[in-house]
Amino acid sequence: MDIAIFGMGLPSVYIASRLSAEGMSVGLFGKIPDMVSEPVGENTVDEFSLSDFVINKIKYVANFNKDFELDERGVAGSIVSTKRMYWHYLNKAMDYGCEVLEGSTFDAENTVTWNGRTTKINPELTLIEEAEGKPVVTVLAGRVPINFDTVEFYDDPDMWVVPSGKLALIGGKMDFSWHKFERMALLRKYTLSYLRPTGDLVGDTIKIGRAAGHTTKEGFVVEASLHHARLLVDTVISEEDLRIYGKSARPSRKANSLKIWLEA
Repeated sequence: MDIAIFGMGLPSVYIASRLSAEGMSVGLFGKIPDMVSEPVGENTVDEFSLSDFVINKIKYVANFNKDFELDERGVAGSIVSTKRMYWHYLNKAMDYGCEVLEGSTFDAENTVTWNGRTTKINPELTLIEEAEGKPVVTVLAGRVPINFDTVEFYDDPDMWVVPSGKLALIGGKMDFSWHKFERMALLRKYTLSYLRPTGDLVGDTIKIGRAAGHTTKEGFVVEASLHHARLLVDTVISEEDLRIYGKSARPSRKANSLKIWLEA
């Protein structure tokens, strides 16, 4: 196996699809996460050919502070179905021969456990996705009194409202300002949770998107994830140094395994 990718978030399946398409032998390990629709900028829709996954267009980003003071700015973007994107990239990876062990677990020694069987793998390159590990309570709501072309963020409670067609996704701390949404009907309530690697894996991780707390200037998470994942793929293919989050990274051989390491 050329490359082992631990973690099955959206950046991981994108990376797996790209590297598999380059003819590399790729293994993808972890668990398929829950997903919600998310906003991306219009340039990202064009760059990553995401038009088939667009739910509706957005024109504004509204930021409310704890006193409900509004800072609104225009933005050209779209709400995209991350679930459809996810399966598009995952199916593409499998079409190119990527080995997918969904539901598998792993440890710091590159030992993978799947369906009760444990296997030691020795890839040339190990890529590890670190996630926050904290659950996010989310509800799917109807009849929300918001503009359907506006993504709303609330600074103090870390809550956000993403319009999806005639519905909305509300995430974050649900105990904040329900009066603003008093006319809404809760259609579904669920918890998003993310896998967190254990042991020494965290020290060899390039953090992407939500895990690292990095977003675009508009506050868009999945957009930042895709751009950094593409940067990582291009680095692996070209074997050049990587500039990410203000640090440089390059392949480094140690213990017969090629891992990405970060330099302050």
